[in-house]
Amino acid sequence: MGNGQRDRFFRTELAEELTGDVGVPVVPIVQIQGLVANPDGTRRANAVQVLGVDERFFRIGPGTMTSVPAVVAQDGILLNRALAARLAVAQGDAVVIRIDRPQWLSGDMPLSPDSDRTIAAG
Repeated sequence: MGNGQRDRFFRTELAEELTGDVGVPVVPIVQIQGLVANPDGTRRANAVQVLGVDERFFRIGPGTMTSVPAVVAQDGILLNRALAARLAVAQGDAVVIRIDRPQWLSGDMPLSPDSDRTIAAG
């Protein structure tokens, strides 16, 4: 989110409006760079593309996935195989995801506060 051009968000309803306008499914996705680590912090991956999606995401695109995978509980996450192997985690294990906290001002602006710029979930 650092360069001031990738840190702008749109209303979720815009996806529904665009679906009606273009005639194909459009879904809301938040894409942000983050850090993912195992709970004790001994293994981590920097510069990971973190996607925030809802059940609509799994209904689009090619393939047979038409619903949220059963392995993802409410507010759960999916890791690709390479990231899971790098972190040495398996299905059901906890991970910590750290992303930049969305700001009203770009982080590159001289007046932006430096404290509390990241948040962690896990």
